[in-house]
Amino acid sequence: MKRLPPLPALHTFLVTAQCCNFTRAAEQLHITQGAVSRQIAGLESHLGYPLFVRQARGLSLTAEGLEWLPRVQQVFELINRAVDEIGGQSRNLRLKAPTCVMRWLLPRLLQWQKERPDVPVQLTTTIQHGVDFSREPFDAAVMYGAPPA
Repeated sequence: MKRLPPLPALHTFLVTAQCCNFTRAAEQLHITQGAVSRQIAGLESHLGYPLFVRQARGLSLTAEGLEWLPRVQQVFELINRAVDEIGGQSRNLRLKAPTCVMRWLLPRLLQWQKERPDVPVQLTTTIQHGVDFSREPFDAAVMYGAPPA
């Protein structure tokens, strides 16, 4: 398996491709213009082909750079989405409960919030008295009635 390019270099490529200028990319990345240039050169060396055509007034993407850009954008979008989704899972306790138990449940949820302010509850009420955890996005459910067989 071929060694993957370094993630910081891919991020630098993405920002540089959007700016088409080492200096502006450096400003956005809060690093020096020389560091941007070295990261791009290292990435190009790793890949074995140039990603940019260096011109007197900026940069333009090579054919390979044009092919790389949407793929690198997609990779970073997947990473961002994963961070949001996984981070979001741990923030809220997703609870489903039938409306008929609200009088009983609400005082207990208020007590929960006092004891565990670090785990907020996202409550979904329903008139149904069941839950399918394999198809519904809940962590817990309050059920009223006989337990399922």
